[in-house]
Amino acid sequence: MLPAGAVIVAAIVAPWYIALYMQSGWTNILSFFIGENLERYTSLVGPQSRKVWFYLPVVLTDGLPWSLFLPGALALWWHERSSIRLTPHARIRTLLLVWIAVFVGVFSLSQTKQDLYIFPIVGAVTVLAADFIARALEGKQRSAWLLGALWTAACLLVLAGAGILWLFAQPISAYELSGARPAALLFVVGGAAIAGLLLVRRLAAAVVVTLAVTIAFCWTLSLRVLPDFERYKPVVPLSEAFLERARPGDELVHYDVALPSMVFYTRRHIETLFHPDPSFSETMRSGRAVFAVLPESRYLELQQAMGVATCVLGRQPTSDIKLREILAGQPPPAVLLITTRCDQ
Repeated sequence: MLPAGAVIVAAIVAPWYIALYMQSGWTNILSFFIGENLERYTSLVGPQSRKVWFYLPVVLTDGLPWSLFLPGALALWWHERSSIRLTPHARIRTLLLVWIAVFVGVFSLSQTKQDLYIFPIVGAVTVLAADFIARALEGKQRSAWLLGALWTAACLLVLAGAGILWLFAQPISAYELSGARPAALLFVVGGAAIAGLLLVRRLAAAVVVTLAVTIAFCWTLSLRVLPDFERYKPVVPLSEAFLERARPGDELVHYDVALPSMVFYTRRHIETLFHPDPSFSETMRSGRAVFAVLPESRYLELQQAMGVATCVLGRQPTSDIKLREILAGQPPPAVLLITTRCDQ
C-alpha cells in the first residue's frame, strides 16, 4: 500500500494537473517537467560558464555563519565513523551529510548552475553545526575546531561590517540602502564581542553572541534592508508599464535578462533570447508591435542595428551589481522596456 502522505499529496496535486491538461493539453506540463527541469540540467541556459566546483564556496556562503562549523562536524564524523551503526544520533549525522553531498554532487554535474538550487542543504548544515557546537561545549572532542570557527566568524563579521559601512552606508553612495548602517554596526560590535569572549575562553558566551548577531541581522534585513531593496526589482513596474500600452496579440520579448516572474504579472508568454542571438533584431523588425525588456547597455549597443524606430516606456535600476561598479561609484545598471509602437 502507498504511504498515507503520498496519497494526500496525490489527492492535492492531481486535480491541478488535470485542470492544466484540460486547459492546454500537454504543452505546459511538458514545458515544466522537460523544459524547466531536464533541459536545464542537461543543457546550458543563459550566458553561464560555471565549473563543476561552483557549489563548493556556495555551501559555505549560503549557511554563514553556521557553515563555518561544518568542517569540524565533518572531522568529528570521520573520527567516529567506525561506530556509526551503534547509535541513532550517529546515523542521523550521516544522513545529514549524505543529504548535503547528494544535493551538491547532483547539481555540480548540471550544465545550468544557480546557487539557489542547493539551498535545501542549509537546514542540514545548521543542524550539523548545532550538534557539533553542543558536543564541543560538553568537552567531548574537537574544541579546537570550535575555537577556530568562532574566531573566523568574528573576523568575518568585523570585515563585513567595515565593508558595508564603506560601500553601502555612506550618504553619497550610489547604493545607499536603509538599514545598512545598523547592520554594519551590528556586525562590527558583534564580531568584536565574540573576539573578546574568545580571548577569555568564554566559548559558550561567544556562541550565544554569534546566535544573537545572526537573529538581529535577520530582523534588520527583513524590516529595513529588503523593503528598501524593492526599488531594485524591475518586474512589477515594467509589467505595469507594459499592460498600460499592450494590446491583444502584441509580442513580449526578453533579451539578455532573466525575469521569469514577469509571466505571472503580464499573463503573457515571453520569448527569452540571450546575447548574441540575431533573432532579437529580426523580431524587432518583424513589422508587428513588439515590446522588449533588455539591459540598458544592450539597448544602447543595438539601437542602430535593430533597424527600426523604438521608444523607451520604462527604466528601472536592478540589483545585478558588480563589485568593480560599486568601487567605481557607478550607478546600478538598469533594464528598459522598449516598444516598436511609438504612436501613443
